[in-house]
Amino acid sequence: MIRATDLGCAHGGRQVLRDVELVLHPGKIVGLLGPNGSGKTTLISTLAGILPPAAGHVTHGKDRADVHAMSACERARRIACVPQRAETTFALRCCSVVLMGRWAHQRGWLSSDSAEDHELARSCMRQAGIESLWDRPVDQISGGELQRVLFARALAQEAKTLLLDEPTASMDLAGTVALFDLVRELALSGTSALVAVHDINLAALYCDHLYFLKDGRVAAQGPTRDVFDEQTLSHIFGTRVLVGPHPGTGAPQAHFVPGGGAFTPSGASSAPVRGGSGQR
Repeated sequence: MIRATDLGCAHGGRQVLRDVELVLHPGKIVGLLGPNGSGKTTLISTLAGILPPAAGHVTHGKDRADVHAMSACERARRIACVPQRAETTFALRCCSVVLMGRWAHQRGWLSSDSAEDHELARSCMRQAGIESLWDRPVDQISGGELQRVLFARALAQEAKTLLLDEPTASMDLAGTVALFDLVRELALSGTSALVAVHDINLAALYCDHLYFLKDGRVAAQGPTRDVFDEQTLSHIFGTRVLVGPHPGTGAPQAHFVPGGGAFTPSGASSAPVRGGSGQR
């Protein structure tokens, strides 16, 4: 479990988010939605311990351990993060990148990868659908394939909490569905996942709970079927949105209206925050 309390997030010396209350429960997939620049990446980086909080604190687990007071090794055993973008300056083999996920389980920085580490890394790449890339240099694969490599690296950490920042941004449709199906399988086994995603319909299909960011705060949050509605979406994204059921699953799906113009809430300058401070 990750819990953010009165969390303030900053980046580059600028306050990005304030007063964030967020709970990520085991076995749940939580979507993090909002316009460009709303702070999704900054929030994930703060929750992951990469950025220090500007205010408040982030705890993890039943012991409510402070994420930012943990050693890097302990944090890596608890929380795995897949970034939105990755630098590929060095032409490492894909298997070497995935094996980086094992360092937190080794005895020291200079420890060599064991046969068990290699077996687990190969299994993680197989789960991510990229076992065939084992020996390929990362500078010779596509952006979507690289995202799968980074996801396999996160799996290799064997952490029970996943923080995913636009994990399918460069993937094709089949790869996107396959990755989210895998995240759902992991959730069924008790893993928790927070996913920042621009495709709000994808979030509605897979996420149990949604948090919407706007104007530096959590503008709305709650179970997906409760908050994925026309009023909330139109307010958050500033344009008219219609919502209807998915023909296969019945999950709510958004339909943007061409020429709908900017959306202004009737009689108010902003929509109220929905739900309590945590998930149901």
